[in-house]
Amino acid sequence: MRLSLRPEYVDWESGEYVFDWGSLTPRAAEQGVYDLSSKPLVDRLDLLLLKELELDASKSFPEISEQLYRKHGVKVSDRLLLYHYENHLVARKMFSKYRVLFSQSEKLGVYLLTQVSLGALDEYVGWVRRVPYLNKELLDPAGQHFSEHYLPSNGYQGFLGYVNSKLSPLATRMKMFVSLPGSRSGFSLPFELFDEESGEWIHDAHADAQRVLAKARELMGTA
Repeated sequence: MRLSLRPEYVDWESGEYVFDWGSLTPRAAEQGVYDLSSKPLVDRLDLLLLKELELDASKSFPEISEQLYRKHGVKVSDRLLLYHYENHLVARKMFSKYRVLFSQSEKLGVYLLTQVSLGALDEYVGWVRRVPYLNKELLDPAGQHFSEHYLPSNGYQGFLGYVNSKLSPLATRMKMFVSLPGSRSGFSLPFELFDEESGEWIHDAHADAQRVLAKARELMGTA
């Protein structure tokens, strides 16, 4: 599950989180973003528009038009993009909800992989979800939990203190990984795998795996 920023802990003048680790409250429940009840009808331009919105939803339609031409050689007017947005993306519920997120650039990425103590999963998840920096989480009924956090460098010590006081006592095993700003890559919709004639995603997992292995061998040979 991907989670929104917590607006109650944001100073909107500075655009930064401001809070006391000792007074964090439970996070309100968030519904899933995608409505899977119906299969939307889409075309390639819809996917390209979704991709640009996923990268930066604050861009204007003229800016998106310019980006599509520069990146993909697709020449489309901002008026046509607006039409696709209103009559395809919105009308066909290609996205039904959205999350509001802070940019991850210039942030530390901190990832926790935890085997939670027996019977403590609900309490552990409750403490994790209070953290304003929480971006995503994965969990299973067996008690393994993964959480992804992006925080300013000056928030790292406070985060460690919170982990040691609230999370570690509920864990039988915990690993923490840290990524530095500029060391991460993000990927948007793989529109290249969409076949416009059939309206289906085309994906050959075996062929893709072979290409990845071939590239890995190539890189290992040049290392």
